[in-house]
Amino acid sequence: MAVLYDVIKDAASAAQAAQNIGLYQKLLDAQGQALELQEENIKLQEEIGQLRDMKELERGAEYHPGAPIVFFKDYPKIPFCSTCWGRDRRRIKFSMGQIPLNDDDLRLVERMPPGSKPCKCPVCDVLYALTAI
Repeated sequence: MAVLYDVIKDAASAAQAAQNIGLYQKLLDAQGQALELQEENIKLQEEIGQLRDMKELERGAEYHPGAPIVFFKDYPKIPFCSTCWGRDRRRIKFSMGQIPLNDDDLRLVERMPPGSKPCKCPVCDVLYALTAI
């Protein structure tokens, strides 16, 4: 794309030297369009890179049977919220230990299996009973 831009720039200089104002203006317009295309191409290449990265994350996602959590290859021991991952592809780690619980949460905690730990997503507020992983 840079070569095209340089060719148009050289042609515009030649048209200006030849005092062909109509051609000079058209070449300046083409030069502007080439620059816009180059900028759009850069953005699209970045978007493609992000999509490839996301696809790689998706290939590395492993849902844990019996619990609505997901693990990833790059963090195999950390449970992430499968709700946030499934909804908008955000990797959100669970809050465990001292987590704020409302009245509804407390009722759910009382019904959790013995030995499980309450885990709460800090983004979507979903409460899970985390058993031995």
